[in-house]
Amino acid sequence: MVETGSKVSLGGCTMDLKRICGRLFKQPEFTLNGVQYDTRRLEQNGPRHPDLLMNYRYPNGEPLAAVNCQLDMSTHAVTRADLATRPPIDDRAIEYAHSQGLCLEEAGFFSDTWPPSQGQYTMP
Repeated sequence: MVETGSKVSLGGCTMDLKRICGRLFKQPEFTLNGVQYDTRRLEQNGPRHPDLLMNYRYPNGEPLAAVNCQLDMSTHAVTRADLATRPPIDDRAIEYAHSQGLCLEEAGFFSDTWPPSQGQYTMP
């Protein structure tokens, strides 16, 4: 696996983790530490640069990947994104990413259809 900035490449699949983290702001609502938020409420009630852990799961609920995201609430920009240590990215995860159109190599497009699991955001 090769990590360059916010991009991770493995098995012919490159994913831009900043772009994946940025999807947080495209959701109308999300649950963070068990509390329902929208972007405005998080902006008003949270720190300016929250660190969030976004857990992604296979359709059966099994853990797929965890991404650490740091956001700038004043600009809604992702300032940092990297893979968390667990679960490890394996061949099955790469196959799933390819099947969902998440790899930047997929005809140069990035699919926005891969939502994080609801209720799986945490902030330390």
